[in-house]
This record gives sequence, C-alpha cells and structure tokens, in this order.
Amino acid sequence: MLSDIKSFDYTIYLKVILPAIPGVIIGSYVIELVSVHSMKLFFGLFLVVFTIYTIFKLQIPKILENFLLIINGLIHGLLGVGGPIPVAIYKNKINKSSLRSTFAVVFITMNVMRIVQYSIQKTYNFKLLLNYWLLPFLLLVPAFLGYKIHVKISEKNFRLGLSIILLIIGLYFLIRSFIAIT
Repeated sequence: MLSDIKSFDYTIYLKVILPAIPGVIIGSYVIELVSVHSMKLFFGLFLVVFTIYTIFKLQIPKILENFLLIINGLIHGLLGVGGPIPVAIYKNKINKSSLRSTFAVVFITMNVMRIVQYSIQKTYNFKLLLNYWLLPFLLLVPAFLGYKIHVKISEKNFRLGLSIILLIIGLYFLIRSFIAIT
C-alpha cells in the first residue's frame, strides 16, 4: 500500500481539489437550507447517467469537467460524498495506482475541509466530530483488502469494476431518495 505513494499524481490532485474548495464551503454552509432528499435524488440520477456516459468512454468537454468538479465540492459539502464524480471523470485517464493513491488523498482533504468549515460555522457536535476522526481508522481494513485486490486485477477490469461500483452508488441514492419520498 505504501508503494502507491510513488503513484500519487499531484497535478490531478490539484485539478480536483482547487475547484472543489468553493463547493465544499458553500455546500457545508447551505446544508440547513437545501432538501437533502432532493440532492440525493439529483446526485443518484446524475451519477447513473454520467457513469453510463463514461463507460462508453465518451469525451467530456474540459469546461464541463471543471464545472462538474465544482459541483462535486458542493455535493461533498452537502452530502459528504465527493468521490464518485472525479473518479468517473479520471477513471479512464490515469492508471489504477495513480487513481487509487491520488483519490485517497483527495477524499481525506475534502473531509478535512468539511470539518474546518463546520468548525468555523460552529455547526458540528461532538458525535459528528468523533465520527469524522474515527472514519480513517475504520477504513484501514477495507483499504488494505482493496489494495490486495487492486494489485491482482488488470487495468481494464479495474475500470469496469469502478463503473459497476459507481452505478451501484447512483442507484443506491436514487432508491433511497424514492423511499424517503413515499
């Protein structure tokens, strides 16, 4: 797992993080004003459509890519799920080791930004803060198991697996939002 540190792509990291910063701040700030159910529905629908689009390796215009990365920050600020959009954007552009190591740091950074924003707003509570700080430790086992699988599969199967996972996440959000509405 530590060998993946060499695969970290600082350029991709900055391309994802810099546009996400305003979105994370705004999303964390307006979380009380926005319907979470509507956001889950929108996010789920978007993720399903976008993942199908990327499965066929259709090229996303650069301007749209940057806009989606800003939206990604907003979604992370609102729902805490800022991973699927940039993963879908970059899964066909960089190798699996770079994707894995770079996005691990992206997710940590985005969660730290969210914690800082909640601290500034004084909208966090001890239970929420404890959950955020326990999360990295709870993710160590799945990260280790994921690494063991990751090194044994081909780039093609890795990308296909990511697409399947992204579709499942999108469908999960759609189903959860429909259940909440009924």
